[in-house]
Amino acid sequence: MYLDLITDKITIQALSVVITFLYLVAFILSAKNWRSSPSVFLLSCILFVNFFIANNSLYGLLFEERDIPTEVYYLNWLRDDVISIIATILSHLILRVKVQKITVFALWVLVINTVMYATMHIDIVVLNNRTEPWWLWGIYSVVVNTVEFIVAVLIIAFQLLTNNTKNKQRSDYGI
Repeated sequence: MYLDLITDKITIQALSVVITFLYLVAFILSAKNWRSSPSVFLLSCILFVNFFIANNSLYGLLFEERDIPTEVYYLNWLRDDVISIIATILSHLILRVKVQKITVFALWVLVINTVMYATMHIDIVVLNNRTEPWWLWGIYSVVVNTVEFIVAVLIIAFQLLTNNTKNKQRSDYGI
C-alpha cells in the first residue's frame, strides 16, 4: 500500500516540488551563514541548482510532462547525482574549503542514491525486466525519495543550529 502511494505520478511530482523547496530553503539559510560554514554553502548551492535543473519540478507541474525514453531515464538521474558529487568535491578543492562532516555525509548519501539509479538501470534496461516488479523496485522508491529529503533537512537543521549557537554566543557578550 505504501509503495503504491510512493510510485504514484502525482505524489512523486508533489514530493519533488517539496524537496526542491527544501533545497531552496537550505540554500538561503546557507547563503546567510556562508562565512561560518562555506562547505555547507557550497553543498547546498550545488544541490539546489542541480536538483532544480534535473527535476524541472515547477516546469513539469506548470507546463507539460516531457517524455524521457526508458533507456536513459535512470542514467539521467545517475548523471545528475555524479555531477553533484564531482562539483562538490572540485569546488572544495579549488576554493580550498575545509570539508565539514555534514558535507561528507551528504556525499555518501548521494553515492547510495547513485548506486540505486545504477541498479534500476541495470534491472530495467540491461536485463529487460519490465514485467516482474521485485524488492529492488520498492526499495528504490523509498530510498531515493528519503535520501533527497534527508539531505535537504540535514542542511537546514545544521544551518539553523549553527545560526542559533552563533546568536547565543553573541548575546553572551552583549553584541
